[in-house]
Amino acid sequence: MAIWIALSRTKLDCLKRHLRAGLPPVRSGHMDEAIAVSLGIRTYASLLASLKVPDDAPVQVTGWLDPPTMESKLRAFGYEEVGAEFLGTLIEDAMKDPKFFEAESERQKRWAMLQAFRAANQN
Repeated sequence: MAIWIALSRTKLDCLKRHLRAGLPPVRSGHMDEAIAVSLGIRTYASLLASLKVPDDAPVQVTGWLDPPTMESKLRAFGYEEVGAEFLGTLIEDAMKDPKFFEAESERQKRWAMLQAFRAANQN
């Protein structure tokens, strides 16, 4: 059961917090790599590079976040207690968290204001 997601750095941090809270034994770096691989991106560094945009740009990484792929990666790191269904629940919980969208809406407001300012000052 893949989950469609649009990620910014803010949303990625919120997602990671929820996953780590639900799976405290999983090391931070291992969770980072599992998130990236589950999006079809080879490494977490590549994912972060994809998210490097100006602070006020609403550019996001979009894709299918695949809990079974995340589970496989975490099992490869030695975490046998991880299950795809539980990961899917944690991801869906993160996406329901108001903080998942709170900072993003502020960022989008700044982007819209910047675009309006640029348009007004073109001539």
